[in-house]
Amino acid sequence: MNMPKIENRWTTGNLLALAGILIQILVLGGGGLWYASKQEGRIEAVAVAVQTVDNRTVNEIAQIRRDVATNASRLQSVELNYGRMDERLISIQQLVVNIDRKLEQQLRNRP
Repeated sequence: MNMPKIENRWTTGNLLALAGILIQILVLGGGGLWYASKQEGRIEAVAVAVQTVDNRTVNEIAQIRRDVATNASRLQSVELNYGRMDERLISIQQLVVNIDRKLEQQLRNRP
């Protein structure tokens, strides 16, 4: 039995095609690296913008907390004033009730 001979099928055209594919891979890889390096600057710019917004947000939150503390203090002061006014109103009501009772007594005691 004769075994068929295996021929080397790597012809010049096949080798050139393989070389072309490898060159394409290198070119595309280099282009990808170049594109990625360009994006790095954009990513840094976005990171700076995010940090700026974050700093601004932190400052705004701190200002809101100060405003809330100030308003809470004012509210407490208003509540105290209303409490004092309520006590005065109760005193005035009691005074009016006492005057009313005295007037009723005087009217009953009249001849």
